[in-house]
Amino acid sequence: ARATCNDLLLLHPKDPRTYIIIANFYVEYKDTDSAIYCINKGIAVSKNNYEMYIWRAQFNDDLLINEIEAVKDCDTAILLAPKNPETYYARARPLFDMKEYQKLIADCNIAISLDSTIYETLILRGDAYDLLGNVPASLKDYETAIRMYPYLERAYIEIEILYTQRNDTKNGIKTLDRLLKIDPANETGLFHRGKLLFATKDFINAEKDFSALAKIAPENAEIWYYWALSLDALGQKENACKYMKISCDIDKEEEELQNALSQPHIYLIDNCRDLIPAEKLKGDDLMRKIVEAEKISDWASAILIDDQFLELFPDSAFFYYIRGKNKRKVGKFEEAIVDYKKALKLNPNIPDAWISLGVAQQRLDRNNEAMESYKQAIKIAPENEMPYDNIGAILTDD
Repeated sequence: ARATCNDLLLLHPKDPRTYIIIANFYVEYKDTDSAIYCINKGIAVSKNNYEMYIWRAQFNDDLLINEIEAVKDCDTAILLAPKNPETYYARARPLFDMKEYQKLIADCNIAISLDSTIYETLILRGDAYDLLGNVPASLKDYETAIRMYPYLERAYIEIEILYTQRNDTKNGIKTLDRLLKIDPANETGLFHRGKLLFATKDFINAEKDFSALAKIAPENAEIWYYWALSLDALGQKENACKYMKISCDIDKEEEELQNALSQPHIYLIDNCRDLIPAEKLKGDDLMRKIVEAEKISDWASAILIDDQFLELFPDSAFFYYIRGKNKRKVGKFEEAIVDYKKALKLNPNIPDAWISLGVAQQRLDRNNEAMESYKQAIKIAPENEMPYDNIGAILTDD
């Protein structure tokens, strides 16, 4: 990919799209500094094309979480193209994050006056009206969007959320019925309706929705989880265990990353123990004991159980991280650092482990090492605030 970007740059150095493509590569590579450099270069090459300012605004808003700079770029785009509705919609997006709903509505009004067929603008204005408590205006925008594009799901889902947040599940289900009448295999609509039916104890129809969903999206662990729960509620325990096992198997990697027993896994432990290998079951029981010890801040007991778990599963990166965290709780920073490094050797893509390593290093006044650990965390999860805060604290102290 990098080689292709280099070729593109050689062939089309004066085309601003070149720099957008390369910036996207750097975004995927989690190199935000290089991405913003490419965007700035694209703006210069484009001779201040308004679309490039909109693109940089989206980058600032979505990736750098810098709404103020995003609004500034949109201001420039509006000056360059005051009759283009996209510029006003682009500025409304960061205003939403800033909770400047009245300003957002004003920008959406201008965008819609310039082009009344802008679907996403109607949705965004509807969201703002909803948050301001103006339900009739919100519903009007969503319904206008539906009349415009009846096959798009977004407006239906927004209406359903509006109703369910106000405990009106009946109208929420009716709205999803409308969507599914037009698009019977709509994954989002089926999932939302299935959950609402389950919540209202209509387990027969909930089971039908999740059964249909399992054919459409068989890789989605949550679908199998709710299907199993629906079957359990209907007294079909054997199939419930079977499908919960599928959910658990799909969710295995995420469960390890979260260092917690997933809900499907807990169901298996409580209801289908014969489906779990004996050694794994022993580990699951230890994990429960660790959680219980941590709940009452009994770090010494948690560490002892961590030791037992790691004897059974010496390649568990996350449990080295957890044991390190528990050791840090009792002031054993050097031992914690050893565990964090073992965890990261096994799996270098755990941002919390990098952050915790940095915290332990910082507590031992090893600030240069801590800075490097925080930078690694930022590469993996640039949206996480903590490493930025901790780097700021180090620089302030220095």
